[in-house]
Amino acid sequence: MQSITIKTQPDHPLSNLNSLVFDVVEDEQILLQIINVYHKCPKSGHNLQYLFNHNLDKLVPTLIMGDFNTHAVHWSLSGRASSAWADDFTDWLDINNLSICNPPGEAMWKSLNK
Repeated sequence: MQSITIKTQPDHPLSNLNSLVFDVVEDEQILLQIINVYHKCPKSGHNLQYLFNHNLDKLVPTLIMGDFNTHAVHWSLSGRASSAWADDFTDWLDINNLSICNPPGEAMWKSLNK
């Protein structure tokens, strides 16, 4: 019987205090790489350049998820201004052949403030 394991990748270029990388492995072959990102926005700009500077391995299926604290036309509620780095982010997603799975026009968060 083959077993599937999940291996953390602390030495991966995208691993840092705000990003975790895991490989789902079967018999030493990576079935899926999971990258979980928390993007805490500074007062100005963004902290995602490490992500934008890295191209994913196109031969490894990859799931990127997390809280990017980024508004863009592709996934934000209508009427919300896009983040200044949203175009760079969506360009990076396109370059790496990633698809956005969030339902369009649906909030992916709930605010305690009304």
